[in-house]
Amino acid sequence: MIMADAYRKGFLIDLEGVLLERGLPAPGAVELVQRLQLAHQPHRFISDQRYGAPRELALRLRRSGLRLEEGRIFTAASATARFLARQEPGGTVFVLGDGGLVQALLRNGFALDDRSPDYVVVAEGDALSLSLLQRAVNLVRGGAKRRHARRHRAWLGRDCFGARNSHRAQGALARTDEPDVGV
Repeated sequence: MIMADAYRKGFLIDLEGVLLERGLPAPGAVELVQRLQLAHQPHRFISDQRYGAPRELALRLRRSGLRLEEGRIFTAASATARFLARQEPGGTVFVLGDGGLVQALLRNGFALDDRSPDYVVVAEGDALSLSLLQRAVNLVRGGAKRRHARRHRAWLGRDCFGARNSHRAQGALARTDEPDVGV
């Protein structure tokens, strides 16, 4: 048995900097995951990086030698989608950001709407334009509630796959529309 403490119910393990170093399994990571699985210890893996769906992340990790079950991976996109689904079951959303968040929202019963959504969700992504930002501002002015998948002002460093990221994070992007929407 891995844990001797009777008060522990399971393990919540961060991916970046704990199981992974520069995109590769950290020393002992593969063995830890194997021990958790063999001992049937409850465990989940969390990540606040911008990834696609947990299935995509599990595949990427498998290629690096770390075999994690898709159902045990919880991402910022998953958390955002689940939170919004509790707030507005079957709601509508306009997303500024990447496909991982869109996939998570669709899996949680949301429909994409660029005319009159319940929510405008700001996330990180590569496809951004002034016209999309202006549409988001107009939708919030029209009554859509604004939410952020991750609200970091700046994020510097490497993601868990070793890619260098030295850009302003979406928290800085989120601030660009605040004067226009009266926040």
